[in-house]
Amino acid sequence: MHWLWSAIHEQFRSSPVTLSRLVEWSGGDAELLGPEGLSLLAQVMGAKVAERVEVARQRFGEDQSTFDDLEQQGVECLIKTDPAYPERLLSSSRFPVLYVWGGSDALAARSIGICGSRHASPDALRHARGFGRIAAEQSLIVVSGHARGIDEEAHAGALEGGGQTVAVLPEGMEGFKPRSSLRPLINTDNLIAVSAFPPRMPWRVHNAMERNKLICGLSNGVVVVEAGETGGTINAGRECLTQRKPLWVIEYTNNPSAKGNKLLLGEGALPLQSKTALKTALASISGELALVPGRLL
Repeated sequence: MHWLWSAIHEQFRSSPVTLSRLVEWSGGDAELLGPEGLSLLAQVMGAKVAERVEVARQRFGEDQSTFDDLEQQGVECLIKTDPAYPERLLSSSRFPVLYVWGGSDALAARSIGICGSRHASPDALRHARGFGRIAAEQSLIVVSGHARGIDEEAHAGALEGGGQTVAVLPEGMEGFKPRSSLRPLINTDNLIAVSAFPPRMPWRVHNAMERNKLICGLSNGVVVVEAGETGGTINAGRECLTQRKPLWVIEYTNNPSAKGNKLLLGEGALPLQSKTALKTALASISGELALVPGRLL
């Protein structure tokens, strides 16, 4: 019955706050959403909410084979009341249901988000891969968005460094396949995929923006490798600042593709100018030492 929450998620996909309240009201117990519970739910949260839950129950029965297939593929459905649900997200009502492939234990570990453009410069791609490798060597999980460009390089660097990486998806989990460039590096437990969207949800621009917010939420801090003046990467950086988490941004001397980096530095991001500075920043995430400045990336 736990997968009933996925059917409910589909009904409330545009109303995460209401869905979060529903999870909290029921304590995550789907059995309370049966016929008797729906009557009480209507009194507490309104008839329209109860009606949508009833529709979800019907759809759940019709789509049972889909949920069974996902479970057989190793996908977990997590709700806010589950012990495995990431503690860093508990204070938010934005992601009440998550889907995880590859094991949820990594979501509790210390992690660093790495973000950047899909159309990144060669230098930025090189930095992203190196950053992922260094983070893995310092026992940090690398969290990124599974897109081409910076994300792909960050994931690859983490895997090459012998670490784990979390791929946060901008669509549902159904049909998920790791990027072809990553497949030779994947073993049984080093790649974890996470989605905050119902399993059949296709890619949408809004989903990509929400995905970036989830990257920030799952991470102890974020590194922006290369950002334009507009778009998802600079929005992710600003989301990190809004969440009051450490944000590091490469300070380039001459990179016309990184105008967003300069903007983020002016808004409170910390500059990265060397690999030493990066290692120190990552050490501050892992709790090993305090941040100090560095020079010349």
